[in-house]
Amino acid sequence: MASTQSKQWYQRRVHGKIKIAGTGFGDCSNVVFNVGTEHTCVVDGGGCTSTEVSCTVTKTATMHRIQNTGRHFRFGPGYVWEPATLTVRPGDEVRWSWNLPVPQEGTGIAVHSTSSASTNEYDGMGFNSQTKSSKGNLVYQFMTEGTFTFNTQDVIEGEEVFMPGKVVVAAPSEDEIVAIEAFIGDIAAETIVGGSVSGPTAVGCSFADSSCATSAPGTASSLE
Repeated sequence: MASTQSKQWYQRRVHGKIKIAGTGFGDCSNVVFNVGTEHTCVVDGGGCTSTEVSCTVTKTATMHRIQNTGRHFRFGPGYVWEPATLTVRPGDEVRWSWNLPVPQEGTGIAVHSTSSASTNEYDGMGFNSQTKSSKGNLVYQFMTEGTFTFNTQDVIEGEEVFMPGKVVVAAPSEDEIVAIEAFIGDIAAETIVGGSVSGPTAVGCSFADSSCATSAPGTASSLE
C-alpha cells in the first residue's frame, strides 16, 4: 500500500519545485504525479524517500496544428495558413503541415521564423524547414512567452506568393486551480478532500520559462 498527501495547486506560469508527503513511495521509480492536465511533476534526483517526494513541475507539451487550408485571393485554397494567428502556452509544440493542391515545378512551401511581420526573410535564429516541397511538415516547440512571426519562401516561383503568420505564446492571464494526482504504475490515487500537509515550495523559477505558484487548501490521496 502507498499513500500520498498533496495539495491543490494554484498555477499561472508553473515551473517550480513542490514537496509531496506520504508513505510507501519506495525509490519512486514507478511514481508519476500529474499537476492538472497540462503539467507533470518529475521526481528530482535524490528527492525521494519513503515518506516525501521533491519534484519539479514541467509542462506537458500540447501539439497544435497550422495547415495550408486557407484561400488566397488570387490562387485559391492552399496558399494561406489556417489559422494565420495561433495562441499557445509556453512548452507547447506547433506542427505546420502542408499539401499543395496542384504540385508543379517551381512551387513548394518552406516555412521559417522571421524577425517581424513586415519581412519574409529568415531571421537566422529560429525554425526553418529550408527546402521547398509540395507536401511536408515542420514541428517546433515554443518555450518562452512572446509573439513569433513566420513566413515562407516564394511559394509559386516568380509570383511572390508568401504565407505569413504568427504564434503568440502566452501563459494564462489568471491563476487556475488544478489538482495534483498521484499514480504508481497504472494505479491512480483516490483523492480524499480535507487532508493536511505542509505547503509545497516553489523555488528555482525563472520568468522566461514560468513563474512560481502558491498552494491552496489541501487534499489527501491514497493508493492501494
